[in-house]
Amino acid sequence: MIVTVNWPAWSGENYLRVYDPSGTTLLDLCNPASCYTGANTSYNTSVNIGCLTDANNYRIRMYDRYGDQWNGTGANVTITSGGNVVLSTNHGGGASSTANFNVYGGGSACVSGPQEIDIYGNGVLIADNDTTPDTTDGTDLGIVEGSGTLSSVFVITNSGSNNLNLTGTPRVDITGLNAADFSITTQPNATIAGGATQDIMINFNRATAGISTATVTILSNDSDEASYNFNITAQSVAPQYTMYYENFDNGAAGWTSNTGSFNWTLGTTFEKGEGDYWYTDNFNNYPNNAEAVLTSPTISTLGYTNLKFWIDFRTNTADTEDGMRIEYSANGGTTWNTLGAVGSGDNWYNGNDADGIANNAHAWVGDNSNLDSSLSRFEEASHELPATLYNNPLVRFRVRFESDNNGQRDDGVLIDNVIITGSPLALPMATDGPADVSDNLTLWLRSQDIPQTDGSLLTNWNDMAIGNDASEIASSAPTFANNIDQNINFNPTVNFDRSQQQHMRGKGGFNSNDYWIVVRSSINMTNSLAGETMLLGAKYAPINPAKDPSD
Repeated sequence: MIVTVNWPAWSGENYLRVYDPSGTTLLDLCNPASCYTGANTSYNTSVNIGCLTDANNYRIRMYDRYGDQWNGTGANVTITSGGNVVLSTNHGGGASSTANFNVYGGGSACVSGPQEIDIYGNGVLIADNDTTPDTTDGTDLGIVEGSGTLSSVFVITNSGSNNLNLTGTPRVDITGLNAADFSITTQPNATIAGGATQDIMINFNRATAGISTATVTILSNDSDEASYNFNITAQSVAPQYTMYYENFDNGAAGWTSNTGSFNWTLGTTFEKGEGDYWYTDNFNNYPNNAEAVLTSPTISTLGYTNLKFWIDFRTNTADTEDGMRIEYSANGGTTWNTLGAVGSGDNWYNGNDADGIANNAHAWVGDNSNLDSSLSRFEEASHELPATLYNNPLVRFRVRFESDNNGQRDDGVLIDNVIITGSPLALPMATDGPADVSDNLTLWLRSQDIPQTDGSLLTNWNDMAIGNDASEIASSAPTFANNIDQNINFNPTVNFDRSQQQHMRGKGGFNSNDYWIVVRSSINMTNSLAGETMLLGAKYAPINPAKDPSD
């Protein structure tokens, strides 16, 4: 039995289900790209349900998300059995409607009927000669960083009763410009019995960044689809590295504020944050017609492309006319441009008429958080950087806050943790690694190489891989230990006191799926604790990060 649908418009409103006489569901069908979302798209397809028993009172139920009739003229649904049309109908209105039909002429033929190949991905039928890969059916395997691997499972079905013989060599063949980037885990069996299925897994791995495309071909003894073909694609992107990171805990780091009666100050206020941060004036009732500009030193992005800018911020302005925005320069500060607009980045700007800056200026405005002042009210925002800043030795940024003259004032704005990530033109490679493993190693903090004495504060821990050193100010730094009581396997240790909120931070390292770490608990392990596991990890959200994002 074959079910054919034709939805020329608003296919995202439509859904159908086919039942056998006992009420068992035989088929659920919708537009897989916009299933029951209400989208205005067209969709048509034919689905072969296979061999069914001749009987009366098969049933189809048709649904419409908005309760109006299906669009189009003539029949939206046609069902054939044994080559005969047994139902030709549409949904005339309301949330749902039902139609009955009888199946005949196919039951006896199915006893010795022909073999019939179909291929599914993620439960979605992949049409023969499909040239448009899609994530919905797995033909678009997705995106992976570096030399990582992607996989997609496809199901070969034989809806006939005769044996389906796969006749190609190999049985599943991958050809095309980038065929070498794809592989088959295990070739399917040569014969698939009637009503049976066979899974195949296609893997993707590419040595360099880029998009790969290929064609999958399966030859068989199917009478009308002897050569079943469909295209696949996948993409590898260069890993993102943190090329610049500044948290300002050790000072201004070359960032400078304008001078005058209203400017930026480095330190802390009543607002909770991570160490020191920049805030406007005294963070209390900024003046009218005020301007405060914080400018970065010159930052070289030589060797990096695909740059992205990250910043933590807090705003508490009186209205939507006073605001803060980010500007960039590609020529060392000679000329400046505004970075982005409302919504052009992640959590990027929320006001489109900050008149204090300029008419219709886009900026962060208002009070960004409703959390209690006992918690951090900083948020994270990020934005892709323009190509003019790629591989450029003269990049600068500045943070601009301006107010208008309407007399409405509030605390001001704060910023912290400026980060720039990018894709290196040449991947940095560690010369050595733990257990002689250096492939894709981006962080190796080895305690044996710390040039400290027992009991001293550790404010800098040199990375042995590619320079992602960990550092911290003395008031929050851990303690280096090299004594018989605290060493592990005769090696020195670094002791973090949680009660003192001791920690270290670096600009990169944990960008892969695996890391190795040696930890010794301060709790004495006993038989009763043998089943316990120490967990290292954290959850955060870029908006209201002080709140558990799983709530």
